Amino acid sequence: MPRPTTFNEDLAGKIIGARRVGASLKVAATSAGVPFQTMFDWLKRGRECEDPNDKYAKFAAEVDKASAQLDVTLLARVINATSGDDGDARLAFDLIRWRADGRLRRANAGLAEAKRTVEEQRAKGEHVDRVEMSTRDPVDEIRSRIARLAATAGAGGGARESDTE
Repeated sequence: MPRPTTFNEDLAGKIIGARRVGASLKVAATSAGVPFQTMFDWLKRGRECEDPNDKYAKFAAEVDKASAQLDVTLLARVINATSGDDGDARLAFDLIRWRADGRLRRANAGLAEAKRTVEEQRAKGEHVDRVEMSTRDPVDEIRSRIARLAATAGAGGGARESDTE
């Protein structure tokens, strides 16, 4: 039997209210005392639910609506701030550019996380770079390199006189 959920209308209302005033999803969950992963699971369950009357579906719809309302409010404030003779259009441009670069920021954050994970594994000795892996016997690898060097030297790629002095 699954364990009972902590989801209730009070928690949902706190999360939605925090989102409406501009809090990120993570901050909204934390402010309601709900672990972010739990709230994320509620949203996922609601978005995958086909019954629009399901409590999770309603919650997900309200969170999405609050996010959209926040975007509209921000854009309205930018338009008001940039209108008129003394308005500064750079604010509007910066906001538009920031919103457009969201996917790139998330991709860069993912790349930075992957790099951090690799460095942690290297520090523990658990990571092996691909260039270090070889299916050849190390002795055969050395013989092959010597043969390549000898062939290069025989073809006129040997040491210069200035190198041998």
